Amino acid sequence: MILLVTVFQISSYKYLCDPFNDVIHVSAQGSNDTIHYIYSSNGPPSVLIARTDTASMLKFNCSQFHNPDPRSESHSVSFSNQPDAVMVLVFSQVVDLVDFTHFVADCTACSKVR
Repeated sequence: MILLVTVFQISSYKYLCDPFNDVIHVSAQGSNDTIHYIYSSNGPPSVLIARTDTASMLKFNCSQFHNPDPRSESHSVSFSNQPDAVMVLVFSQVVDLVDFTHFVADCTACSKVR
């Protein structure tokens, strides 16, 4: 089990695709760089994390992102400057926590991870 915890001060956030509201962009700007988090609930839950310079701007094309052709999704996210690093996480399964005090998850319906 992997627990991902990130602590940062949010510089800005906004929903990118009205009326769907299934994509949100959160950024945290430092003195030398900006970390961009793009969360999506369109399909499997996923997050794209990119580190860019402070001048770089996110370009997001909602019509390409929501196009049923999967090849179009790969062209829906870009930045005005080349990112220094990019990472994408796609969650194939989400388990609800049952006990928030002890972080116990009910995995009776969980499938085996391969």
